[in-house]
Amino acid sequence: MFLVRKPSELSGGEAQRVGIVRALAANPKLILMDEPFSALDPLSKRQLQNLILKLHHELPTTFIFVTHDMQEAIKLADRLAVIHDGTLQQFGTPNDILASPTNDFVRDFFDDGQSRKQFMKQVLAAGYGRPVQTADEVTVLKDENTIYDWAEVVAETPEMLVQVNQQVLTGADLIAYMSTLG
Repeated sequence: MFLVRKPSELSGGEAQRVGIVRALAANPKLILMDEPFSALDPLSKRQLQNLILKLHHELPTTFIFVTHDMQEAIKLADRLAVIHDGTLQQFGTPNDILASPTNDFVRDFFDDGQSRKQFMKQVLAAGYGRPVQTADEVTVLKDENTIYDWAEVVAETPEMLVQVNQQVLTGADLIAYMSTLG
């Protein structure tokens, strides 16, 4: 199907997939992707983000991904570098950066206001968490707490579990939930 089509006959998402395959054909140790999904529709963008995540876990290749889409960065990165005016502002895991921004620029860069509008009851409704087990050491939050409150708990003690009603959530749940926002 694709073998007989000309590049101009491919959709944006198809062209990006072909570009990814071409880049991987040489079995490189490193791939630089400079805003590869910025011009795509949301569905194609989400599908390609998931493809990159899958490839990253299956291949011994490092992906350096440049983006101005902070939700995309949180979803795709195992480590983030925040650069402003050519200066590295902060480097770390998405969880570390979200929980403990090193300065006002980093804090404002990731804060589009959405985190303060997302409540713990929305996290539970989205299916995150697992049932409480009596041996768990937890910090208790209420339905009306925001995910910003949750991030503050994770910043203080990254391995701390958070209990909301009868569900327990981890820092990884926070990152997974935030990657769905946008």
